[in-house]
Amino acid sequence: MNTVVLALDNYKITKKADRLLIKANVIFTVIFAIEMIVKILAFGVLGYVRDSFNLFDGILVIISLVGMIIEALSEGGSGGTNVITVFRSIRVLRIFKLASRSQNLLILLEAIRTTVKEIMNYLFLLLLYIFIMALLGMELYAFKVRVDKNGDPIQGDLMEIYQQGDTPLFVPDINFDNFFQAFIAVFCLLVNEDWHIILYQYKRASNITKAYTYIGCVVVLGNFLLL
Repeated sequence: MNTVVLALDNYKITKKADRLLIKANVIFTVIFAIEMIVKILAFGVLGYVRDSFNLFDGILVIISLVGMIIEALSEGGSGGTNVITVFRSIRVLRIFKLASRSQNLLILLEAIRTTVKEIMNYLFLLLLYIFIMALLGMELYAFKVRVDKNGDPIQGDLMEIYQQGDTPLFVPDINFDNFFQAFIAVFCLLVNEDWHIILYQYKRASNITKAYTYIGCVVVLGNFLLL
């Protein structure tokens, strides 16, 4: 029933329906709070938190209660609207309570947890590769590639063109001017997001051999060796 009530929330919901959903949420929150209290009285605090699903349920109940308190205190005002929205969004996690009642779903979640644990070393290697390639991209292209208003790369001495003031210089969407942008650029190349456009801009704006070598290494080594 809780899952059904969560699914009934929608865009441009009427005030009457919203009030009904809020009341239903209060009822379910009270039921879950009573369930938590009963389990704590039955198993004790240590016995309750020893079960990971009990701990998960308890955290959700506490978050729901805090959200209800904030919602009640800010009623009639708009100061806590964003906070209320965040707490309402967390209610979706209640769906995972179904896992504690389904053995097959528990097995699936355990398999996912084990898989995530095993790929941490791979993720570290991937982040290290992106880190190195981002630094190399900054060394090669930081503040050296600009485009015109049509998005076409500008060739020639950028400082001289800037001083003349005839052609406005724009920063390309994918650039290596700082580490964050370079990190995003390498990530885009790894997932093959418009890599050909990036290659076109950088080979036109700089040395063609350098562009083919760098972008080719990022795409080929990243995709075939890491991905």
